[in-house]
This record gives sequence, C-alpha cells and structure tokens, in this order.
Amino acid sequence: MHYQNRRMPLLVLLCLISMLSCRGDRRVVLFRLYYPTIRIQIPAGLSGILPRVYVLDPVATQIRNFLPAGLDTALISRIEPERARLISLDEGLPFYWLREISVRICQPGAVSCQAVEEMFYQNDLAQRRPALEIDMFPTLVNARKQMVRNTFRLELWLYMQDVTPREIPARLEMEFAAYP
Repeated sequence: MHYQNRRMPLLVLLCLISMLSCRGDRRVVLFRLYYPTIRIQIPAGLSGILPRVYVLDPVATQIRNFLPAGLDTALISRIEPERARLISLDEGLPFYWLREISVRICQPGAVSCQAVEEMFYQNDLAQRRPALEIDMFPTLVNARKQMVRNTFRLELWLYMQDVTPREIPARLEMEFAAYP
C-alpha cells in the first residue's frame, strides 16, 4: 500500500511533463501543396521480385501557384509529406497484385531517386483486403529542396505479388505542408 502512494505523484509529474512537451509540436502551416491529378498507366503483365519503377520527369511543382501573396520560398524551412493515395480508375480491378508501394521525389534529370528520398509508402498489402484505393503513409523527409524548384522527378515504385492482368489506369494524389 505504501509503495502505491509513492508512485502516484511520480505518475502525475510524468503526465504533466508529457502534456507540456507536446505543446511545442503545434506548428503553423504556411500553405499546402496538393497534386490531385498525376495520371499513371500501369502496363499489363508486370511481375517479378524486383520492383517496377514508373517515372515522371519532369513534374511541375507549381510552387508559385501555392505560395500566399507576399511569401517567398526563402521563408520556408520545411515541406513535409502529409498524405498520398493511389486510386485505380478501372473500377473492376482492385490492387490485389501489389505487395508494396513507394513514392520517391528527387531532383529533375537524376538517374534514379534514392531510398532516402521516399516521401510516401505502403507495405504489407498482401495482408490486407484488395481495394480500389490505397492510402499511403508519409515519411519524415524534408522535401523542401525538391519542392521549391520549378520541377521534380517522381518515381512510383511498385513491388508485385502477382501479375498485372491488364493495363490499369490509375491516379496518384499527393499533399504536402509547408512550414516556416
């Protein structure tokens, strides 16, 4: 009984410290960059152990369209990935053939994007129910270097678990948040 009474003040102190430390995480978003219409044609007959890489180079960042009036890109310290979704435009064909997805963004004209430039990912799709839309997780990468330019290189890495049955039209949506 005496031991439990001594733990209570310590528990309350830890809760207070935890609550106060989280207050610094409330950053102000300057603006959001939204890319809703990146079209992709996934070819029929893809299979294999190695990932298939779909490349779009260059993709316009349109950073000037997203900037609020009077704001310069020099005032942006971070551009973080927030959410992404891959959508099958063939309503009769869910993404049962995918095992993993990785979205990477790097400088235009690069030979290939590196793994450290991964912005969004989704893994273990084989364990999930096939769907027409796949939501991806954002990474902690600061995409400022790539997104304040006029263009970037986008790579969609597809890791297969089955053969693609036919050509599949798809759309990639991405959203980023800019911070001071």
